[in-house]
Amino acid sequence: MSTHHRNLIKSIYIKKFRKLKEIKFDIAERITVIAGHNGIGKSTILGLIANGSELKGHYSYFDKTFQSKFEEIFHLDINYDYTQNQDEKYSVILSYKYNNNDIYKYCTVTKHGKRLRIVPRNATKEGKQINQEIDGIGTSAKVPIPTLYVGMSRVIPIGESKSEHYTLTHTSSIHEEDLNYLIECFKEIIGNEKLNKERASKQDLKYSTKRSIGPDFQEYSYKSVSLGQDSLSSILTAVMSFRKLKRELGDQYHGGILVIDEIDACLHPSAQKNLLKVLDKATKQLDLQIICTSHSLTVIQEVLGKQINTKQNKNDQRLYYNVVYIQDTARPRIMKNPSYKKIKNDMFLRLNSYQDDKQDVKIYFEDDEALFFFNQIEKIVSDKLEIEGLRLDKISAQISCDTLLKLPSKDSYFHSVIIVLDGDVSQQGMYHPIINENENICTLPGPESPERIIHLYLKELIDNTDHDFWTNNQDNITVQFTRDTILKELDEELSATNGSNGKRKRRDMYKKWFNEFKTVFERTNIISYWLNDNPEEAQKFIDGFNKSIKYIRTFYIQNDH
Repeated sequence: MSTHHRNLIKSIYIKKFRKLKEIKFDIAERITVIAGHNGIGKSTILGLIANGSELKGHYSYFDKTFQSKFEEIFHLDINYDYTQNQDEKYSVILSYKYNNNDIYKYCTVTKHGKRLRIVPRNATKEGKQINQEIDGIGTSAKVPIPTLYVGMSRVIPIGESKSEHYTLTHTSSIHEEDLNYLIECFKEIIGNEKLNKERASKQDLKYSTKRSIGPDFQEYSYKSVSLGQDSLSSILTAVMSFRKLKRELGDQYHGGILVIDEIDACLHPSAQKNLLKVLDKATKQLDLQIICTSHSLTVIQEVLGKQINTKQNKNDQRLYYNVVYIQDTARPRIMKNPSYKKIKNDMFLRLNSYQDDKQDVKIYFEDDEALFFFNQIEKIVSDKLEIEGLRLDKISAQISCDTLLKLPSKDSYFHSVIIVLDGDVSQQGMYHPIINENENICTLPGPESPERIIHLYLKELIDNTDHDFWTNNQDNITVQFTRDTILKELDEELSATNGSNGKRKRRDMYKKWFNEFKTVFERTNIISYWLNDNPEEAQKFIDGFNKSIKYIRTFYIQNDH
């Protein structure tokens, strides 16, 4: 009886391969997009990934086993790609999780007679070769994970191919479940065309790798399909192949790898979005890793959004989606902390914009006291706030929390900003539904307004004269000065305030008091001590603010900001 586990590729490290040097990145469990300018080496990376794994003995709907060979996809040149000098040899390390064990494969170009090959050899994490079998994997064998490569031959125009080389047949041998899947996916991605539910179209172009199964259109021949439809057929043929394999293997199926070059080729942006939805479902249903290249901002935008959303769960640190952007064709390197704006600027070679690629994010606060409170908090916990790549434009709105809360429902603009309310709002149940419905709204820490939090905390401190606050601030403030000057007058005024206008009067008193002693609060770093004494409140704020930041990042990606 077998226990379920998933086999997958974890990462690739290219120490040297052609112009690629010191390129390393993790491969996501679901979808990885590799992007960059033409000629930078994206397709080469795909070929290296596809070359490291295979599964023999089972056939895909392409009428071939689940394997790909680099030398069959890309040309290896004996004058440029091969050398006997060990210091000059290409060096690539592929990392896998296989049978719950870490497996490493060292890859370089080797010569067999007149033929060049890339052989993945068992190795250590550092790339030192191991001349023995590991977990049933031979020294020079590929890791037994079913792998399919879908290349650009899929978009060779049918009409420009020689008729004697092209074969189109109708087949009903495709499994009923897969035929239904093909039809439903086509309709979901392209549109609701009339398709034959009893059979499919099967094409084969001799002397090429162009081969796929597509729908049988009722109103025209498959020979008349667009390049986008033809490209889609190849991608779906690959997915159906993994569905077929999963049925055949049953409990022995432990996932697969699908590699797609230029996933967006010939597809309209709306079709690209729909295709990603279909493929995302497939990754979950089939434990399938999809690794693709793309020049499409639409594809990058969608996957970046998914990457941000899946990172929100702190209890799950796995990488489900990844966008790897390689920049500078003269000296390729991976962009650090890629954002949609940074990638877009590099794609269009916008030098001036690129020098300042931070995303502006507006944050609205109720008043100056709230803004001060936030600024002090930001200094203390900046390493825990997920604001890298963002420039925060903080605005003291000088309006009530009630008005701030209503803004998103009145003007869609306020869905593109963050609204930070005073902590006392969390004590008022009538506001909870609005806060819960708008992920861009969060609250400052504590159950009171910032000025009242400082007031109450100072009262606590004067009853605890051994607190570090006094020791570390003995040159700035004393217990006596705090009790008899900072607190006394305010306490007396507050106790004398009553009546129908009492709430407003107390608020005005607090604001006046806060502004009078603001410099003292800043010099003594009182907010830092309060946060240290109230760690749960601090963490609650960090989590809420980061949730709003992630919402805004996703919003900007989806709305092309």
